[in-house]
Amino acid sequence: MKDNNTMNVIGIEIGGSKLQLLALDQTNQIVFKETARVNRNLGADSLQEAILRMLESAASTLGSFDAIGVGFGGPVDRRSGIIKASFHVDGWSDFDFPSWIDSLYPNTPTLLENDTNAAAFGEAILGAGREYSHVLYSNSGSGVGGGLVVNKKPYHGSTFFEMELGHILLDQDGRTVEKACSGWSIDKKIREDVRCNPESELASLFRKSNCGEHEHLGNLIDEALEQHIPDVIRIVDDACKQYAYALAQATLLLNPQIIILGGGVANMGAFWNSSVDKHLKQYLGDKFGPTPKVQLSQLGEWVVPIGAALVAKQHVNQKTLLR
Repeated sequence: MKDNNTMNVIGIEIGGSKLQLLALDQTNQIVFKETARVNRNLGADSLQEAILRMLESAASTLGSFDAIGVGFGGPVDRRSGIIKASFHVDGWSDFDFPSWIDSLYPNTPTLLENDTNAAAFGEAILGAGREYSHVLYSNSGSGVGGGLVVNKKPYHGSTFFEMELGHILLDQDGRTVEKACSGWSIDKKIREDVRCNPESELASLFRKSNCGEHEHLGNLIDEALEQHIPDVIRIVDDACKQYAYALAQATLLLNPQIIILGGGVANMGAFWNSSVDKHLKQYLGDKFGPTPKVQLSQLGEWVVPIGAALVAKQHVNQKTLLR
């Protein structure tokens, strides 16, 4: 039987490449977690089955849980709980997530958020932004996103989207941030450089790596940076420059105290962080005072489900205060 003095909340990340679920207790300690890879070809039905299995496993371990938070990789209507669309896995469009959960776990509140908003909230509460009131989080991976937290409250727009940093235009020809500095765009530039310069040091490393045609090049990039291969340094630094340009526009509009960098591309670590910081300072100068601190995510690959769980916990706490 559940102790009335304890609280367990579930956080779920539904992305294009991974599915993650964890539980936080009253003290924000992770007391349960599971992860699975996503097979996009199997559609949403397969993911729903996996979520159900994970929830059953969590219930078996914890006894029960008080609420569920979901960070979804795509546009969501957080007020109604409806997933508007998915650009990664078919079958999620117009899906009523809270009603589905209620049919499985009646009277369990379910809070739906965009995955980047969830990550931003997680970093603002428990991560690199916990000491700041104005926190801008941005992830770069298969896409680029952004989330803003002000005074420990996530910012939301008037409809179902906001802070779409990846869709900011970098020129009048329609080139977006995602096209310039997402993981896929960096991979594409490296492959083009290898084709154009087959005798280069980078091309030699590429051949040794045996990377598949559609495989992310993260490991190759890490090795190339460690070896100080000039072509990779140039390509990645240019992506950082484009990214910093977008973050500079966001800074002029929002004036955050800290910008937190997450997502798979940020796994490059110090090079990614320092290069973005360098270019941001160059764009902004000092006429508006010190530029925001730029720091890598502290919560790592679990940032989205942690943030989603914290959204759920905030809901439970607010309901308790109103009683």
